[in-house]
Amino acid sequence: MLAEATGLRRRLDQEPTRAIRVLTDPPGPVQPGCIAFVENLLRHDMEESGPELTVEPWDLAYALVRLNESFVYADVLAARLPDVATAGGNFADTHHPESPEVGRAIA
Repeated sequence: MLAEATGLRRRLDQEPTRAIRVLTDPPGPVQPGCIAFVENLLRHDMEESGPELTVEPWDLAYALVRLNESFVYADVLAARLPDVATAGGNFADTHHPESPEVGRAIA
């Protein structure tokens, strides 16, 4: 899981501003991939079970990724302890309650 990677945590501790910029920059290498991954999961669920969304899948994926970033990178963004368990749970509960491993995959 990305959020628990030792190298990532080290980089966040050593160069927090630069690390957050790389991880959360919209045209950067990380955030767009996370959003695309979540959007694909949402679209897959829509095709399989047909849940009706009140927002576009990309918009919901973006919101979920940003919400999870606020928990995973809380130490850098808000001077709080990171909460990876809540981040994964937010996504799993919203997206696929019977598959908690989905939440862990993006946290």
